[in-house]
Amino acid sequence: MKKKKLLLINPGGKDFRHNRFYEPIELGIVASLVTAPNWEVKIVDLRFEDTDLPEADIVALSSRIIDINTTYDIIRHYKTKGIKTVIGGTHATLCPDEAQKYADVVVIGEAEGVLMQILKDFENGTLKKIYKGCTDLKYTVNRNYYKHYYKTATLQLSRGCPLACDFCCVGKIHNRTHRYRDFKDVVSEIKKTKQKLLFFTDENMYGFSSKNRETVLSFFNEMITQKVNKHWIGMASINAGIDDEFLSLARKSGCIMLLIGFEAIEEDTLTSINKKLNAKLIHDYDRIIKNIHKHRIAVCGAFMLGLPTDNERVIKKRTEFIVKSKIDVYFVTMFTPFPGSKLFDDLQQENKIIYNNYPQDWDYYNQNMPVYTNDHINNMRDLFLECQNDIRQPKVLRKRFLMTLFETRSLSCALYSNYYNFNHFRAFDRVKSLRIINNLFERYQKWIYKKSKV
Repeated sequence: MKKKKLLLINPGGKDFRHNRFYEPIELGIVASLVTAPNWEVKIVDLRFEDTDLPEADIVALSSRIIDINTTYDIIRHYKTKGIKTVIGGTHATLCPDEAQKYADVVVIGEAEGVLMQILKDFENGTLKKIYKGCTDLKYTVNRNYYKHYYKTATLQLSRGCPLACDFCCVGKIHNRTHRYRDFKDVVSEIKKTKQKLLFFTDENMYGFSSKNRETVLSFFNEMITQKVNKHWIGMASINAGIDDEFLSLARKSGCIMLLIGFEAIEEDTLTSINKKLNAKLIHDYDRIIKNIHKHRIAVCGAFMLGLPTDNERVIKKRTEFIVKSKIDVYFVTMFTPFPGSKLFDDLQQENKIIYNNYPQDWDYYNQNMPVYTNDHINNMRDLFLECQNDIRQPKVLRKRFLMTLFETRSLSCALYSNYYNFNHFRAFDRVKSLRIINNLFERYQKWIYKKSKV
């Protein structure tokens, strides 16, 4: 029997071609869920491939706002050929009415519970326009579907976040739930990875309940007991930085960096965006960073500029804090109101959204451009570029590398922080000494991957 072909496409496109740090985990999950023997599955990652888009019986794409127009272009390509298209992911979940105008099928929510039904309905000629997914975290990613070298093995321990920060759409996507996979299944999956470095995509690995904490600590202990011998990076809320048991076991299990959303340094700003936990711990930022370093873990801090209550003085103060802080890696983005967030809805109602000709204007929602009218700032783009220039000065970057080495007392933390920076921020290419260090370290990582036997 001739097999039918399901094509899964990561529409990373030219704007994201330089970043091959992460495996497209959502496509790996979907591919691994196909159990019917009459279906052949292939993943195409456009960060790597310049060839013409291959033929298939049905094509599925996972959508993000940053590449949604590339996604729609790909869908148009296949529709002209009469090939059925499916779109899922965060953007399709948050904007299903828009997505329906382009794709034959829209998946709202998570695909695990509906994928095989979609394939069955395709075979029977009974495809629906909308499928509402449900969660089944009992999957295991088959990495044989990945045909390229990715610098990290990307995994999930949990999904969702119970918080309701006004700028975030995760709560709406996951209905403010936080669910964990069986941690023993995750450890088994880790042992099948070839990369030395793991990246956990969990919105918040730490969680907010005693049950969540118990699950995470059990996971760390299982990694330690089974001697998986990997390094990993994960995201956590700021309260993880005051939990010494969590930090100690995290480090023993291989943690070399935690990504934490600091967002701002002003209590009233954090309160205004419903970032209550941070507002409560605002005066402990330095102590929390120091405590994480004490456990020989680097800190990646995320900050936003251009929040509705920001003014020029606040932005310059926030920039100064970032430069002077002992944060090892920092993401500084333009505040962007994403669909599904409370702030997006509020700004729409106030007619403050500047770019609202969708879907074309989604291209501006890249966290580098002001997309709404701020009552206090007229030159937001200039202030943002000025901040980026200040925090990416070569002397600042060189000093940061040495600071990480000193504060964490860990060469691996310094090397991995530099590795992470080079794969996310082009400014590091200007610093010759750091570039040499990174090139050697990248070669070492690839050598480990090639000689790994799984």
